[in-house]
Amino acid sequence: MQGFMADLLQSRRVRSATVISLLFSCVSSAYAARVVEEVVVTAQKTEQSLQEVPVSISTLDASVVQDAALDDVQDMVQYVPNVKFNSNANIPVIAIRGFGTGLAGRGIESPVGSVIDDVFYGHPSYLNDGVFDIKRMDVLRGPQGALFGKNTIAGVLNFVTEEAGLEGGANL
Repeated sequence: MQGFMADLLQSRRVRSATVISLLFSCVSSAYAARVVEEVVVTAQKTEQSLQEVPVSISTLDASVVQDAALDDVQDMVQYVPNVKFNSNANIPVIAIRGFGTGLAGRGIESPVGSVIDDVFYGHPSYLNDGVFDIKRMDVLRGPQGALFGKNTIAGVLNFVTEEAGLEGGANL
């Protein structure tokens, strides 16, 4: 009887070890298939890895913009926390972390800067137009006056577009 019990116990151990090894091999192959891509941003006016930038930043790349069919800024900021964009009037109102000009302050410079391909736009009215050929949109939170100039105490919306090619065409 003891030999039978020992054999039964040994076979259970072997089966348990086999099942555990199969589980680990499946899990390791699933993790091996996942590769974290390096996100490169230009938040400090040089190309850096997102993990190296000492700024609170959110980034939407071209694949997110195309997959979700985002064609204007109001659609894009829905994917970014702490950013509000209201374009009910002809002049949009942008707020980052609650800082922005209200509808009553239409003539006042916005505390949120808008940058498209390293060109600073002081007034958010340029953002009412459609956004084409977006490579990346970065939202930098907090004062950015050292790099982007005045009127960026709330943050900056930084748009980077695709380089022009010889083939022609655009991504909508």
